[in-house]
Amino acid sequence: MDKNEILEKSRNENKNKPDERELFVNGKAAAIGSSVGILICAAVILLETFLSDSYIATPAAWTVYWGIFAAIHTYKFAKLRQKHELAWGILGCALGVLFLVFYVLRLTGVN
Repeated sequence: MDKNEILEKSRNENKNKPDERELFVNGKAAAIGSSVGILICAAVILLETFLSDSYIATPAAWTVYWGIFAAIHTYKFAKLRQKHELAWGILGCALGVLFLVFYVLRLTGVN
């Protein structure tokens, strides 16, 4: 086998697999998307806190925030097996569920 045959064989084997650059860009995009989501949640919480008396969206925004937080840390635990990431993931999940309950109670009129 010469050099060109080896390169052609390698290209065919890796035809449908993302390259390292694509993987890096996808990871960076996910990190930026998560950060933007968290910032939007914070903006909703702050706007409602200072400009409204209803506080209906605040528990929903916190639910989304903690859901993003839990997903990030649970994924990091699954890949890195660091126990503190599991602890953060569990905390984020618990707080997300708690704020979801608050949100549903607000929507149903239970105070």
